[in-house]
Amino acid sequence: MSTSWPPSQVAIVYDRVNTRHGGAEQVLLALQQIFPQADLITAVADLQKATWAKKFSQVKTSWLQYFPGAAQNHRWLAQFMPLAFESFNLRHYDLVISVSSAEAKGVLTIPNQLHVSYVLAPPRYLYHQQVELLKANPITSLPGIYQLAKKLLKYLTWWDQVAIFRPDVLIPLSLRVTKQLQTYYHLTSHQIQPVLYPPIVTQKTYLAATNFNVPTSPFFLQVGRLVAYKRADLSLKAAAKANLSIIIVGVGPEKANLVRLIQQLQPQTSAQLTLIGAVRAPQLQALYQNCSGVLIPGAEDFGLTALEANAAGKPVIIYQAAGAAEVIKPQRHGLLLKNQTVSELAQAMQSLLKHVWEPQLLRQNAAKYDTSIFTTELIFRLKLLWKHHQSQLKTI
Repeated sequence: MSTSWPPSQVAIVYDRVNTRHGGAEQVLLALQQIFPQADLITAVADLQKATWAKKFSQVKTSWLQYFPGAAQNHRWLAQFMPLAFESFNLRHYDLVISVSSAEAKGVLTIPNQLHVSYVLAPPRYLYHQQVELLKANPITSLPGIYQLAKKLLKYLTWWDQVAIFRPDVLIPLSLRVTKQLQTYYHLTSHQIQPVLYPPIVTQKTYLAATNFNVPTSPFFLQVGRLVAYKRADLSLKAAAKANLSIIIVGVGPEKANLVRLIQQLQPQTSAQLTLIGAVRAPQLQALYQNCSGVLIPGAEDFGLTALEANAAGKPVIIYQAAGAAEVIKPQRHGLLLKNQTVSELAQAMQSLLKHVWEPQLLRQNAAKYDTSIFTTELIFRLKLLWKHHQSQLKTI
């Protein structure tokens, strides 16, 4: 085992590698910059979709990868995830860094290894969204299934309560997550490191997007996975009410519901309500640069699109309970949404258009969270943690 810095054998553990580039993936790529030879370890992987993961020297998956369609349908394998992560043999690694909003933090390590967990969030489906997710799933309405699901979730919650104590160090990505760690796991401030906000790439250079027409008339933008808690439905309803056009970028399980909602709302408004699915980076950047503002109406654990918008010189409207609201100053970088209501969001959209924004101030705000700053701070922390860990080993 290596005792000097940097350690020679590093494992980066992530819940699952099956999504396109997003906020969590940006964290993983920043870690890859720090440790170019690190292995990426995960329950399941779809490298055709998650092309960003190909930058890692190796992507190692669990035995769940052998299940047909496992990478695309991991939600149906939740009961196996704890065992999948516990089955990894990580003994030859000096440093283990887990990036987790689910089970990755629960890998098993030995005393002479340092395990640092960058906590994206506690699992939503076990805590603050358990009831609504159960009700939203049509399968749980079948006889006996609801009770079976409740028993499964009880087991997974028990395991999660054990797994949170396996890392040597917990680093939360926002104050919102810090409060969740204290609430759900009864951790004290002494057991949790100070917040380290996730990184953003502010210096982006792209070839011009071809075959992609950006609207010339004003429009708002929402970017992210189409899942219920991100509240794209609220954005659509508010845009329709305010008669302001909106483009929603993303893919996910809520797509069909959002398409139906657009069909219902479109005849009632003169605004254009558009859902365009996934787009490439140059196209997304063009949308950021040409939009009036970016909407983040959901209770996000962070919400990196807030800083991506600021990096493009654009303001945001963000729900005040979202993690990224911690780095957005009202009237300076965007507007805070106090309540998740159609009328308040519609009014905020109209207010944003009337306000005079200073693009330079917006870009300066985003620059404070550039990847280079994130990696510098993380390296500083890891060095201190490594030194402390090595000194403890000498006393054993």
